Amino acid sequence: MKKKTPLIKKLAKFALDKHAKDSYRHIFLLSHMRANTSLLGHIFGSSDEINGYYEKHIGYGSKQFAFLNQRIEHANHHRFKPGSRFIFDKLLHNEYEVHPAILKRDDCQFIISLRSPQNTIPSIMSQVGKRVDNHERATFEGARDYYIQRLNTLLSYASALPGKFLYLDADALRDNTEASLVFLQTELGLSEPLKPEFKKQTLTGSGSGGDHSGNLNKGVITKQKSNYSDIDIPEDGMAELVAYYTDVRNKMIELSKASMTER
Repeated sequence: MKKKTPLIKKLAKFALDKHAKDSYRHIFLLSHMRANTSLLGHIFGSSDEINGYYEKHIGYGSKQFAFLNQRIEHANHHRFKPGSRFIFDKLLHNEYEVHPAILKRDDCQFIISLRSPQNTIPSIMSQVGKRVDNHERATFEGARDYYIQRLNTLLSYASALPGKFLYLDADALRDNTEASLVFLQTELGLSEPLKPEFKKQTLTGSGSGGDHSGNLNKGVITKQKSNYSDIDIPEDGMAELVAYYTDVRNKMIELSKASMTER
């Protein structure tokens, strides 16, 4: 097992980074597993304005130290970009929460992104099954339960942020790339356009999460999607999930400040 970096070393790296600032504006992507979040993170991380591209696996409490922890975690692996204005993180699991006080902050912007269960569930089952023996999410029931629980949480965030968050169909990034990037640049207030090309980063393809398919090594958004025809999915169970997803998605679009859909 990889040893964690001692806190004192993390603090030292942060303190020695001359480009680290006392405060940044925050971009949070609230989503779920297998929803093109690694791809979007790399798009953001290739912008000179934004620090961060990966999931830091931390929660955000009501105190200021939550953001200090975020900056320290970033500095442990990367230098802050000179002149940058934003720091990015994504939260994909219910164990990492965003406190209601954080949701109300003016220096935080939120993107909520969903992907259809037809594309998400087999992807979860495939990824988890390849990496962890006998994991419950390698089964339809386990992946379904995670998906439902996560969408419930995301809907609660949306309900707490009426008219204050952006909604993004996860597959719009591939299927409607140019419009999606313009949408994100405009709504987030970025000075420079976001580009479909992106850089391979220090942590690309590493760790137990993220995209290990090799797609990120291409360095550009493609429309190519994985084939999961070998994954056994019960038709009735999927039909129920599609109905649930459709209802949640419609509610989120209604609650959002602005939305970008696949087509």
